[in-house]
Amino acid sequence: MVEGISPGRLGERIAADYLRLRGWRILGRNVRAGRCEIDLIGAERGCLVFVEVKMRRGGAFGGAVEAIGTRKMSNIRKAARHYLAGGGVRFPYREIRFDLVAIDLDRGGEGMVIRHLKGIV
Repeated sequence: MVEGISPGRLGERIAADYLRLRGWRILGRNVRAGRCEIDLIGAERGCLVFVEVKMRRGGAFGGAVEAIGTRKMSNIRKAARHYLAGGGVRFPYREIRFDLVAIDLDRGGEGMVIRHLKGIV
């Protein structure tokens, strides 16, 4: 791991870099919306995307994809509604989407698998 950075923040940094390399614009990181936080907000080809990031080490307790449940998905929807109602969007988008970037680190922390699931909610 990187010294001085929490695993959650490291996962968000990896996810933001991953999405940027695929042509995304990152509009916000760790955005507070009501009582919830949105990990990343990005834009991809006219689509506004709210991104949840999950990172897990090893598979003993399940992978990163399994770490997101129905309660978390409900909170993501609530946060997005609050963000949109608060005027967080300054220009029109054709579509809104909710994605998951799941990062699974191997036990030694040397390798990783990144999975990007679009339209999770």
